Amino acid sequence: MLNMLDALRPMASMFGEELKGLPGENETNAIRGFGKAIKSDVVVVGDQGDNGPKVTGKLNKEYVRESIEGEVFILGKVARKWKDSESHSLLALPGASLMSRQQRRQAARQQPKDDENTLTGPALTLDILAIYR
Repeated sequence: MLNMLDALRPMASMFGEELKGLPGENETNAIRGFGKAIKSDVVVVGDQGDNGPKVTGKLNKEYVRESIEGEVFILGKVARKWKDSESHSLLALPGASLMSRQQRRQAARQQPKDDENTLTGPALTLDILAIYR
């Protein structure tokens, strides 16, 4: 989208269009730089029915073909077990995190236990190999 905006910007006056209100070149470059700085891997969170622990894991964006919704089967290796009393920020999962190790540790100490971005045990962190419908 940003590339298309940059390509059409010089032609706007030719078509009698105003550029007022559209982001300028500096803004589009800033947005483009921000996009490059962010990892776009997907963190998946699911339940195993009423009695099973929650499961979570990271999917590499280049292997995701479509949006994952509904009931699926996950094939993976258990990387970590979270006990009843343990909680962990989903934003700070190792391998899928936008934060350094030090930032993850600090966030874990400050993270509220009932936040929607917090995984509360019992839970499993998986190294996901495949997801089937």
